[in-house]
Amino acid sequence: MPASLKGELQPTIYRFKFGGFEVATVLDAKAIREGLHPHYGANASAEEVQALARANNIDTHRFEHPNIPTLVNTGKQLVLFDTGNGALPREYEHLSKRLPPGQMVRRLAAAGYRPEDIDVIVITHGHPDHIGGLVEGARTFSPRLQKTNSDLARVSCDRRKSRRVSTAGIFVTPPVRREAAFITNT
Repeated sequence: MPASLKGELQPTIYRFKFGGFEVATVLDAKAIREGLHPHYGANASAEEVQALARANNIDTHRFEHPNIPTLVNTGKQLVLFDTGNGALPREYEHLSKRLPPGQMVRRLAAAGYRPEDIDVIVITHGHPDHIGGLVEGARTFSPRLQKTNSDLARVSCDRRKSRRVSTAGIFVTPPVRREAAFITNT
């Protein structure tokens, strides 16, 4: 009897040394989308996007969009770059069809960490798949970063919400800074 094919096996955590640091990439979630345009290359025609994809051996009909936050252990601090989708697909109906639920907390545990172990979170930009894991309901990603205002996770999801952001242990890179007003923690 022939063995059945099981399909692609994709690692969810990849850890490696980078100089004196230990880096772990964490597959938070993966969306599979039909077609590239207009999700990608909306500023070009569908034909231009497809031609560019073909020239780079990218499937023009099916696109995998992985969300991969990165954890860096410096030996002194744990720094998390982005927080993944989190609960946004469950908390926002209009995102439920676009984003799969995040698996960051579960995958961190598999890597040997808990959210409260994180010292610093760096948000690279304000897309839902980068900020969605900051909060779930009223719970912040890490109890150690409780002063974090949950509105940051809402900036890309509901433009009517406040754009005030606490910076306690969270660093927001310039693209988000244009969209956020900062408050200080005392």
